[in-house]
Amino acid sequence: MRRTDKGYDYDDLRRWPRKRGIRHRIARMAIEPSTRRGRRARRESLGLIFLSEGILKFLRPDELGSGRFGEAGIPAPGFFAPLDGVFEIVCGLLILAGLVTRLAAVPMIVNMVGALLITKLPILWGDAPLFEGESGWWDFAHESRTDLAQLCGSLFLLLVGAGAYSLDARLHSTSPSAAAASGAEAVHR
Repeated sequence: MRRTDKGYDYDDLRRWPRKRGIRHRIARMAIEPSTRRGRRARRESLGLIFLSEGILKFLRPDELGSGRFGEAGIPAPGFFAPLDGVFEIVCGLLILAGLVTRLAAVPMIVNMVGALLITKLPILWGDAPLFEGESGWWDFAHESRTDLAQLCGSLFLLLVGAGAYSLDARLHSTSPSAAAASGAEAVHR
């Protein structure tokens, strides 16, 4: 279906396109992106964040890997920091590609809930080893903003999936002839 770029509230201006099957739209595509492009942008940005954070756990182990895990009081930091990094890299790549996106979102939800509970929640009562001198709601809100955004993004992907521009969509799409054939088989059974 063809569409005009803008719709004006003059019936005589709308009549000519309407006769030819062209529908008007009020907003432009650049201003009001479609749901498909918006979902893709969310998925790709979230995947890149998880991927980069996972890689950084190996590139900067003292600051972001086992050193940070140990300082936060996580037991066996030499085991859990690399494990967390591997999960972030693998799940970040899967989310980025849009492959088994809902499944890849689950460990990242667990990851973000754990990060919030272990490292950020103690800020509320001023007992966070990673954030000395910070306490109260506003410090918590400030320090946990990226974790909360990643948690919300992961929950979003778990609920709605990867979207049309993903490997999930390509793998699960059926051609019209295949859909017709499967429908014909169902009728004959």
